[in-house]
Amino acid sequence: MQTDYRVPTTNTAAMREQQHRKRSVSSINSRKRDRHDLICVVCLAPAMGYNFDQITCESCKAFFRRNALTNS
Repeated sequence: MQTDYRVPTTNTAAMREQQHRKRSVSSINSRKRDRHDLICVVCLAPAMGYNFDQITCESCKAFFRRNALTNS
């Protein structure tokens, strides 16, 4: 088997850069899409992430934080 000693041309470098951009944009878009797909398990509103080990919206997060931190 022969080793390929060709120097990458600007065309090849440009193609690699373009592929990298596509991957970056697609991963960013999938992250944004994934965030919008989350539903709060308490009130079924759109959720932003995990809070107290559950997927919750900002309102429920604030409610549970206020009540969880009060001394009983």
